Amino acid sequence: MGSLSTLTPESIASDQFFTLIHKNADGMLVVDEQGIMQFVNPAAEVLLGRSGKDLLGEPLGFPLMTDEKVEVDVQSHTQKPLVAELRTVKIVWDQQPAFLISLRDITERKALETDLKARSDALQSAVSELEVFSHMVSHDLWNQMRRIGQLNQALLQGEQSSMSDQGKAQAQQIQTISEQTRASIEGLLQFSRISQMEMACSWLRIHDLVKELTEQLQLVYGYRTVRMSKASSTKVYVDKRLLRVALDNLLENAWKYTKTQETPEIQFCQLSASQQPKSMPEAAKQLNYGLFMLQDNGIGFNMADIDDLFRPFRRLPSAKTFEGNGIGLATVQRIIHRHGGHIWAKSTPNAGSMFYFTLPLQP
Repeated sequence: MGSLSTLTPESIASDQFFTLIHKNADGMLVVDEQGIMQFVNPAAEVLLGRSGKDLLGEPLGFPLMTDEKVEVDVQSHTQKPLVAELRTVKIVWDQQPAFLISLRDITERKALETDLKARSDALQSAVSELEVFSHMVSHDLWNQMRRIGQLNQALLQGEQSSMSDQGKAQAQQIQTISEQTRASIEGLLQFSRISQMEMACSWLRIHDLVKELTEQLQLVYGYRTVRMSKASSTKVYVDKRLLRVALDNLLENAWKYTKTQETPEIQFCQLSASQQPKSMPEAAKQLNYGLFMLQDNGIGFNMADIDDLFRPFRRLPSAKTFEGNGIGLATVQRIIHRHGGHIWAKSTPNAGSMFYFTLPLQP
């Protein structure tokens, strides 16, 4: 019995090759080195809209590119123009070098792909317009809330002597709500900017950035024991502006949620392949990406609430007694995703949290 590399007119008549080629759902043709058709199966007759008798001895009319898959337009005599996927392998036919051609009709698939791309482009356009609109509205709201705060502050300072205690308390409440609203809008504006910002990646030693941010937080919020492994000196290929925002948010959270601990501790390190946590998603196991972890011994959170952790303006129950606008971790996730990485977390109430994320080690 012959193989595909030694096909002959006689062997094709055998049961196995007849089933394989003659009855194949794809169009199957044999052409000589000049591209002249020597054999055509019924599926190819249907695809090309001509009988085998008419096709034999005719030039194929398609490029012969072995070991490659190409798409070709087929001008059928009986149907609308088709798109076919063409594959070519070298064979021996009637003791002469030849080519076995397979033609698969992918017209419907291409139409679906075109439709899907059009819908995707339309959706992306709508999303972009919505982001621009939300940015403009957020900016206007921020200015309006700033004016309300300024007017209320002037009222507190100018009319304080004539205001009742209840009036003073209400005015102070207005001031607090105004400041909280402005903080939320500022977070939304930053979230919008990060989504639209053009990335400018370069090499960065992540250890140096964490050390710089840690020193700043020590001065502003008080001392924490921070441990960093030597492995965290690895260089990553990132947009430094964006990564600074992400790490600043993660570190500030670690500072915030450890302030009630007698001995607050924070650890930052890079993990090797053998140290990958069981919680690591399969999609995060990427080639040429480094895995990093930020761990604290703070208040932690219940893993039942994990679905809300990275959602904008969602604050977990354990965090509601702390300051925040609910946009920080959503911003961090957006930045990590823009670098093609992944981020996830593990935590236990009153036992701290571990945030894992991946960043590119190559351009």
